[in-house]
Amino acid sequence: MTRSFGAFAGTRPDGTSGKSSLGDVLMDAYYLRVNGLKDRLYVKEIVYGSENVTHAPLRVGSASAGTPVRVLVGHDGLPYRTPPWWW
Repeated sequence: MTRSFGAFAGTRPDGTSGKSSLGDVLMDAYYLRVNGLKDRLYVKEIVYGSENVTHAPLRVGSASAGTPVRVLVGHDGLPYRTPPWWW
């Protein structure tokens, strides 16, 4: 079963904190997807407790209560270009 949850994080236009939270999440395995990164921004790493979950499922409940999910966004990437049609 696939579940989707939405949350906003990052620097908001009004300058307030980029923290976000989700409540009442069932203990299960989830894959995280980050949308809306612009220009040269990309996800370097996603960490939950001591686990790197960038390319692995985040297993809610595998870390102690209140453990944050940290998303490290890099800004040193090359701009994405659509490959030529012959690729």
